[in-house]
Amino acid sequence: MIFIVNNFDGNKYVGQFVNGMFEGKGTLNWTNGSWYEGEFKKGERQGHGTYCWPNGTKYVGPFVNGACHGEGIIYYTDGTSSKAIYDNDKFISTS
Repeated sequence: MIFIVNNFDGNKYVGQFVNGMFEGKGTLNWTNGSWYEGEFKKGERQGHGTYCWPNGTKYVGPFVNGACHGEGIIYYTDGTSSKAIYDNDKFISTS
């Protein structure tokens, strides 16, 4: 079952819930213009997903415990892209 949730600070989640937490596939939109679309586990971004910063730059890749983690691809607003490595939301390198 798909739910739409608007919370008190204006963020919006559309997706699946289990035991009151984000679970399975969903989309989370923040009021600053950033968004995440992908997999959730126990309320956290977990598995494969796409995160978009407010400036339009996107990271597509793995998430662990709510953070970009591992090797993914960064898509820049000028149309270019590069491999990117993150460790617990900390940018490590591109190639």
